[in-house]
Order: sequence, then C-alpha cells, then structure tokens
Amino acid sequence: VVQCHTGPGRRRLGLLHELLDGYDLPPEAIYPTHINRTEALVDDAITLARRGCFVDMDTVEEDAVERLPYYLAGGGPADRITLSSDAHTPGGSMRKLFGQLAACVREAGLPLETVLACCTSNPAAALKLPAKGSLAPGKDADVLILRQDSLEIVHLFARGRHLIRDGRYVEPSRQEKQV
Repeated sequence: VVQCHTGPGRRRLGLLHELLDGYDLPPEAIYPTHINRTEALVDDAITLARRGCFVDMDTVEEDAVERLPYYLAGGGPADRITLSSDAHTPGGSMRKLFGQLAACVREAGLPLETVLACCTSNPAAALKLPAKGSLAPGKDADVLILRQDSLEIVHLFARGRHLIRDGRYVEPSRQEKQV
C-alpha cells in the first residue's frame, strides 16, 4: 500500500489515475490522504474510490463535518473512505479525530456506524491489518464504548488492555510497561 500525500494543485489526483490506467496496479494499493483540501479534490477522490482505491481525509483542518457528507452525497463509496488524525504534524491529534467523528454524527447527522467505520474497519482494510477493525475471535480486542446520548468516551480497550475507564486514562501497570 502506497499512501500519497495530496495537495490542491490543478491536476489533483491525475497522476494516480494515470498509474491505474497505465500499469497493472491494483487500486487498493493506492491510498491518497488529505483529499479534503478542496471540493474538487474530493470529487476526484470519489472517482478514485469508485475505481477501488481507499481515500483518506485528515482532521487537522477540522472540516470532516462538511467534507465527509459531501463525499457521501456525491456517491463516494462509504467503505472506501477513512478519517485520520495526521497526529505527527502540528495541529493533528487523536482528540481532533474523535471530535470530528462526533461532529459528523451530531452536526451533520451521519449515522454513527458509517462514521465509526471510517476510523475502524475501513482503515484496517486499507492498510491490510486483518486483526483490526472489527470484533471477532482471534482479532485484537479493540473496543470503544461511548455514551449513546453525548458520544463521550466511557471505556477504551486496545489489544485487550483497558486504557480509558469511566472516561479517565488508566495508567499502565508496571508489568504492562515492561512489555
């Protein structure tokens, strides 16, 4: 999987379309991110996603609440879009990612299961991480429990470890720190 950092230039995702047109490259091998910079870029990403590529919106600009509904209303496949934090850059954080997830549900009125998949099962499929993205025997025990009315985080388990309990971070035990 090649993740491509994209920009709002006039050619948008043209080079990625050329790769698919000119080479025996499976669409799921191309994964452009930052496709939410402009509506024209989102439109181009919809075309790529319809061809089988996964596409990603980062939450740095906090515009997923506008861009994700735009993508879906434009016929973008719900199972080919992901949301990411871009946490390694200034302005990126998991807090923003979760805030944008909640805003897409509360403000844009998108179904929680649609938006949650953009942060769970879709990225797991895009990155070919078979132990992630869903609950099933043999998979990592990653579970997020939210309050239904407010979408506040109540509990978070990652790989079976309880990381947030009753809305508060759980300090790892000495044994967990050594692992």
